[in-house]
Amino acid sequence: MLAPPAKWVEAGGGGKNCAELAELNKTDPALIKRLVRQISGQHLVIETAEDTYKPTPWVHALAADQVLANVYGGLCHFVLEIPGIPLPFRV
Repeated sequence: MLAPPAKWVEAGGGGKNCAELAELNKTDPALIKRLVRQISGQHLVIETAEDTYKPTPWVHALAADQVLANVYGGLCHFVLEIPGIPLPFRV
């Protein structure tokens, strides 16, 4: 996820483009662009305009509760480890 999503939520949680997110997280805009495209497929962010995203309420909840974020991360890791689940259906 955006490292950490709490920074985005603390900064108002509104729509931001990849350059703004990269600046907020002090990282490469190209990496952020690839990352937000991936997590938009998991419905963690919504693309509101070209290259502009806003976090869903789920991200706000993950940012507010570290335990919930840990459980979500653990669940995603567990699902990816289950043999026999076709890749398109994995989280």
